Amino acid sequence: MSSWLGSSKKKDVADELEAIRGEIASIAHRVSGIAGLTGDRLRSNVAQLRASLPDGDSVARATDTAMDQGRYWLDQASGGVREARAVVQQNPTTSIAIAAGIGFLVGLMVGASRGEEEG
Repeated sequence: MSSWLGSSKKKDVADELEAIRGEIASIAHRVSGIAGLTGDRLRSNVAQLRASLPDGDSVARATDTAMDQGRYWLDQASGGVREARAVVQQNPTTSIAIAAGIGFLVGLMVGASRGEEEG
């Protein structure tokens, strides 16, 4: 009983399969190399990113500085409020007149800006 593929055809198919296996192995090797390079680049990028980030101590120092600055400005504002309160208590009539004058001026400015928007 003869096979429908002759021995020369079997050899051709076997040679083709071997060539395909070789190509697949070559492609797998190249993909592995590319993946390795990509992984190396990724590790390098992560290392550079970590190196560029501030350490915990510098972040803590920056936070402390910001908190100190905030406390300073809060103290300044509190002092201003205390001074304003003292002036108002010493001169209530003058304070009321000044507040009314400021309110009148703000009212004029708001009215003028609304008139410009409508026009």
